Amino acid sequence: MNAFSTFVKFFQDCGLFIYPSLLIMTLGVAIAIERFIFLNRARSENRKVWQQVLPMLQASQFKEVHGVTLKSDEDIGKIVNYGLTRMQTPGRL
Repeated sequence: MNAFSTFVKFFQDCGLFIYPSLLIMTLGVAIAIERFIFLNRARSENRKVWQQVLPMLQASQFKEVHGVTLKSDEDIGKIVNYGLTRMQTPGRL
C-alpha cells in the first residue's frame, strides 16, 4: 500500500468528522504563519531602532534618544522612552 492510498483510506474511514478537524487545523496553521511573519517583522524593526539608539545611549545623549524614541512606533522605542521619562521624574524610586 502506498502513502496516497493510505491517506485516502484514512479519510474514508473517518467520515464527515474529519472535515471540521481539517478546517480547525487549517485555521491554526494560518494563524501560526501570520504570527511568525508579524513577529519576524517586529523583531527586525526593533533591531533597527535599537541599533540607532544604542550608540546615543552609550554617549549619554539622552535628549536625542528621547526625541528619536518619542517618534518611534516600535516597542523597543516605547520602552526606552518610558525609561528615560522615568529617569526625569522627580521622586522616583
